[in-house]
Amino acid sequence: MAFTIVQICNLALNEIGQVPIASIDDADNKNARNCKLLYEPTKNKLISTYKWNFAMARKTLAQLASTPAFGYLYQYQLPSDCLRAWEVYGSNSKWIIEGDALLCDDVSINLRYIKKIDDPNLFTTIFVDCLVLDLSFLLAIPITNDRALQELLLERFRISILDAFALNAIEGHLEADDELEDTSWVKEGRVG
Repeated sequence: MAFTIVQICNLALNEIGQVPIASIDDADNKNARNCKLLYEPTKNKLISTYKWNFAMARKTLAQLASTPAFGYLYQYQLPSDCLRAWEVYGSNSKWIIEGDALLCDDVSINLRYIKKIDDPNLFTTIFVDCLVLDLSFLLAIPITNDRALQELLLERFRISILDAFALNAIEGHLEADDELEDTSWVKEGRVG
């Protein structure tokens, strides 16, 4: 199913009993202002927390002319759309991210990374469900000031995200050393 940012925001507003918005850019509408403030960082945070299949990308990185001052032999430019480096593919070498560069001793780097996705048409339905619940959790206090509603949304998010992780994990063959991300942050309520 195709989604728009406004539809996702309206689904989140519906979760907290609010009327829909026509545009996220309506500066005169409190709900639109809150959605505009929270949508992008919430979406990027949620994408970067897990290896969502729709957001995974691969790229051979360009080696930078400058070298690290110490500790590593080379540095490589990260892709501009990289939210989080996932793995240096085919290497057992140590590596680290510093700023917008990956530092490593390997002479070439094939990076698997979590890519920033701006087009909501690329999101899976289950991801949208999680995003709606996470966004509604964050909108609940500034719009309704209802802590009980926020707690209910948090519990629904926890269930939804664990279901989403399970569904995402079965879309392909996991290698023996490819484990699911630690989800203790969900169980402990560190969301939003």
